Amino acid sequence: QKRKISLMFAPQRIHSLKSHASQSQSSHYRSSITVDGRINGRSSHHRSMATQEQTLEELPLDERAKNILFSRKSGILTTASMDPRRADNPLFGSVMPYIVMDDSSLPVIALFKEEIHYKHIEQLNRVSLVVYPLTPVEVVPARVPIPRINLTGRLVPVSNLVDAEEMYYNAHPNAQETMANTGEEYNFYRLETNAVSFVERREGKQTQTIDIQDFEAATVDPLVSSLQRLIPKLTSEHRDTFHLFCERYGEVKVEEQTGFIFNIDRNGFDILARVPDADWLSLRIPFERPVEDETEVLKILESSAKSLLAHSL
Repeated sequence: QKRKISLMFAPQRIHSLKSHASQSQSSHYRSSITVDGRINGRSSHHRSMATQEQTLEELPLDERAKNILFSRKSGILTTASMDPRRADNPLFGSVMPYIVMDDSSLPVIALFKEEIHYKHIEQLNRVSLVVYPLTPVEVVPARVPIPRINLTGRLVPVSNLVDAEEMYYNAHPNAQETMANTGEEYNFYRLETNAVSFVERREGKQTQTIDIQDFEAATVDPLVSSLQRLIPKLTSEHRDTFHLFCERYGEVKVEEQTGFIFNIDRNGFDILARVPDADWLSLRIPFERPVEDETEVLKILESSAKSLLAHSL
């Protein structure tokens, strides 16, 4: 028996270098596809992407935010200087590796006492950590319209240094040697978060604030632990078919080899691709029913990709 995958497409054009979505009309698609590529369904046009049907297909916002945090190992840490000589440019940001030690959703980072961030928090302990979804190496996340989360709060020393070090070095294998070779004193800090923002650059959805308690209580998607392997594998093996997904189901021509998957969860996956006029197309493709593991996702997408290639010949 052939397994069917129900797909709902919600493409929207988003300018790559602007923080707001373009005002061109978006389309909303309701269709189904079998693993051999047959499609049944119809499309209807809506001025707003915030349709009830699409909302039901996406995970709750707090879960989407938590999945981004748990699927990554680094973000952009920003601290501020109180030095009057830096008044014109007080902020300092850098890529910062992190871990999450438990389900509290509080990231843990390591800081050397001689680095700028440490000196800043001694003056003003207010920091932010921005985390983007996974993207291909050649794609700069800040330059494409994908969602991101921003956690703000203060850094507090971790009490259990032994566990923190062990987890940190397991997550970042090269860190132990690097940190030991510097000869500098360092410590681990937990980001005690007081605000979580979900920034989504698409029509009608800019920045949304997530309740801290909801964020901490949110469930981590079962696919999150495999995304570091799964997304690069799919992008490497099937990038030549991503434009076919967009053209066949989104009914929009996109440039070949520009598409990439930036999110996969139990309910579906998200593709971003460039259209010829230099805008971007964001395509959400829900599954017929929640998937359970990495193997199931691979089977579904590999079968669909083969079908698309066969129909494009």
